[in-house]
Amino acid sequence: MDIDGTICTFLICQFFFFRFIDWSLMSNSLANDIFVLSAVRTPISKFNGQMCSETPSKLGSYVLNECIYRGKILKEYVSEIILGQILTAGHGLNPARQAALLSNFPPSIPAFTVNMACISGLKSVILGFQSLRAGSGTFILAGGQENMSLSPHAVLLRRSMKFGNTSLIDTMLNDSLIDPTYNEPMGITAERIAKLYGISRLEQDEYSLRSHLLSSQAIIDHKFEAEIVPICLKNSKDSSFPNLLSIDEGPRPNSSITNFSKLQPYWLSDGSGSITPGSNFVLFFN
Repeated sequence: MDIDGTICTFLICQFFFFRFIDWSLMSNSLANDIFVLSAVRTPISKFNGQMCSETPSKLGSYVLNECIYRGKILKEYVSEIILGQILTAGHGLNPARQAALLSNFPPSIPAFTVNMACISGLKSVILGFQSLRAGSGTFILAGGQENMSLSPHAVLLRRSMKFGNTSLIDTMLNDSLIDPTYNEPMGITAERIAKLYGISRLEQDEYSLRSHLLSSQAIIDHKFEAEIVPICLKNSKDSSFPNLLSIDEGPRPNSSITNFSKLQPYWLSDGSGSITPGSNFVLFFN
């Protein structure tokens, strides 16, 4: 597994469609209950994989439309759209609003973007639940969208560089994978946890292999089909024959402990590191 695989699982868009129902006139036990009417996601693509050119908001629009279709209501009935996204640099104002408009929701329906690092999508779902519980709506769409392949490299030129070279900031690394308090990447934290709890390299490789094989078998058994909305992508060789991506790209059915053992530790190169690209992939994937 190359380094691309360790971050590919963030290329996912999932929405939960909530409905608030007042059953007080019918059943006291169900009064003010909140129900999930539909839950949909895109396939999970590799870093720079088949969906690398699709903007996060475009991916979000596919899922929003499918979620509404499965929920069997009109878009006009939606009270609010809440969407998590970490990497927003270069993607314009309020990506949640962009996704809503790309999905042809009425402009009157509010949409806002949440950034709480890795928990952004889940926090959006929690906010949707809390909003309904507070009586602020009847139908709410909540979830997250991301495309790490489109995170730009940035340069600070506001004061104008008068002479010489300059360096670029990788917004994918800077804005989502490095703790700004200690200026360390998440991989170093994983190394510390592995050392603290005595998690060996072999245990990590075995866990990674199990995850690859289970997910690969689940794809063969069509276990994920019901939750995935297929994405129609332009064919780079012939635009008249588009590609249809309907399964996750990450799982590798031919993985083996032998293959994993050949991978060098990625974060620490002094011989003490145990987190490899293969292992790290599963930590993200799971």
